[in-house]
Amino acid sequence: MPISDIEVDSSVPTTWADEALGCVVPGELYSSGAVEGWLITVSAGSASQEFHSDGTGDLMVTCAEADRVSSLPWINVVNAASLTGVTSVIISTAQGDTEVVRVDDADRIDLVLSALSEPTYLDSRSSCDPLFQVKFVTAVGTTSFEYTCSGKILRGTQSFWNGADGIAPAGFQRIINEALGARVFPGFPPTP
Repeated sequence: MPISDIEVDSSVPTTWADEALGCVVPGELYSSGAVEGWLITVSAGSASQEFHSDGTGDLMVTCAEADRVSSLPWINVVNAASLTGVTSVIISTAQGDTEVVRVDDADRIDLVLSALSEPTYLDSRSSCDPLFQVKFVTAVGTTSFEYTCSGKILRGTQSFWNGADGIAPAGFQRIINEALGARVFPGFPPTP
């Protein structure tokens, strides 16, 4: 279809709630704060498409990915993994041999579990390598998940994953990323 067949049907100034521009993709982290922009509708023949834009047009999205992810099956990881009576949450290296962050405070653990109770959408398994392990310690044992792909994907060996990757809820990602960001990492060795 030639570009000359594409028509702009409308362009309406809009204030979006945040940088998702009205197309919140589950598991994506967005900067908060109102964004002035546009709701643009274009058509070509009988097909039409909505575009959501910021005020400059530097950021433009459709809701296709938001709709795709929202239509995926999802699980509540806390219920599926029976994460009750958690006494510690430990973030360790991918191999699980080095503890990076440990949370033993009951209020902080409740925040983690509350965030992880949000829908975790199941998507096709990716080839991402694990960055960290997140371990939930209870009196009866430990349940571990891999945290991969820049902290967006959760996966495990438990049957409820059905061989899929879980798109970690944004609130869970935020908490884990803040915990990792607050960690003081050792500096480089001194130069001889």
